[in-house]
Amino acid sequence: MTIAKSRLLVIALLISLGINLAVGGFFAARWIYHDEGRRSHAGFMFDREAARTVLDEKERAAIDTIWRARKSKIRAHFKAYRQTKRELTRLLGQDPLDRQAIDSVQTNLLETRQQIENTLYNTLLETAATLPPDRRREFFKIGFRKHHMRMDGRKYRKPADE
Repeated sequence: MTIAKSRLLVIALLISLGINLAVGGFFAARWIYHDEGRRSHAGFMFDREAARTVLDEKERAAIDTIWRARKSKIRAHFKAYRQTKRELTRLLGQDPLDRQAIDSVQTNLLETRQQIENTLYNTLLETAATLPPDRRREFFKIGFRKHHMRMDGRKYRKPADE
């Protein structure tokens, strides 16, 4: 009887250990890869730094000049977006809900997001106009690629033809 009982305890221990390892692995993976494939500001999915790797120094300088000229405008839009988002969060947490204020802030949030996207679109359009067609194709292919972020902090490398 003791052999059967100890065998059942060993089997239960192994099952428990397997479940705990699976759950632990899930949480470890979520912690390590919590933002892989995501960008800050979810809809704004162009990675200029990765795209710059295909350009020579002269082209990089031209692109940097374009982006620097709009940097303060883009930052101001993102700051307004964050503030509006905080305001919406605050209003949604209040009791009672002020539907008119929430609708107004939501409309403002959407308008701010549209301003950001318009500014980025115009910047990308101007960037495209400065590059030769072959470099432009490669630049935007890498910039809009879904999984190009490096988790280990190493510099981007020019990828092999895909």
